[in-house]
Amino acid sequence: MRLFLSTALLLAASHNATAFETQFAKATTPGKSILLLGHASVVNNGCLMKPATIAITQQPAHGRLDMRAGSQQIKGGVGIIDRCIGKTGPATMVSYVPQAGFVGTDELRYTVTFPSVSGTPQTRDFHARVLVRPLSQTLEGQGWKRAQ
Repeated sequence: MRLFLSTALLLAASHNATAFETQFAKATTPGKSILLLGHASVVNNGCLMKPATIAITQQPAHGRLDMRAGSQQIKGGVGIIDRCIGKTGPATMVSYVPQAGFVGTDELRYTVTFPSVSGTPQTRDFHARVLVRPLSQTLEGQGWKRAQ
């Protein structure tokens, strides 16, 4: 059994995603990094989690990606064994760090390789837009909406 995990999204933007690319958006303030997603795979019926491997395919133009070992809680989803919900395991955490003084929208892409017990890893592409704006600016009228 394999299950791929990603942390919840705070903001979502309207995009036309391909079947193999997950698109999402986040927002932060100048100089403050933001966690984009955490990636891990549940690789067996005993709820064993393994962190995913990340390859950057498009660097952000106005910042950088920071990838670190972290942990993530299983929250549920398709194929999740009920006894695994609530357990925590290792994950690869992907954060965006804007350049000092940058305000605007940045884009980046990366590929995630999820481990599996079968030895055949699964891959998925991620495309992120990050809005860096002062706290005094609102998101209304900029094509952004809060995720449900």
